[in-house]
Amino acid sequence: AGVPVISDFVAFFAKKLLDFHIFIVELFGGLSQFLVKIDKNQAWVFLLYIIVVTPFLIGLLWKKVVKLREVR
Repeated sequence: AGVPVISDFVAFFAKKLLDFHIFIVELFGGLSQFLVKIDKNQAWVFLLYIIVVTPFLIGLLWKKVVKLREVR
C-alpha cells in the first residue's frame, strides 16, 4: 500500500529488527542461567502464574467484546 519504494524500505528494516530479536532470544534461550525449571514438587508456582494472568486476559477479551458491541 502506498509508494512501493517506501514500503520496501520499511519492510527491509522491520525484517532486520525482527531477525535481531530472534537472534537475541535464541542466544539467551541457549544459556542455562536463563532457563526456568519447575520441579514436579513446585508445579503450584505455574498455577499461580495462571491465576495472575487469567484476569488480565479476560479483561482484554471483555474490552474487545464491548468495542464490537459499540460498533454494531
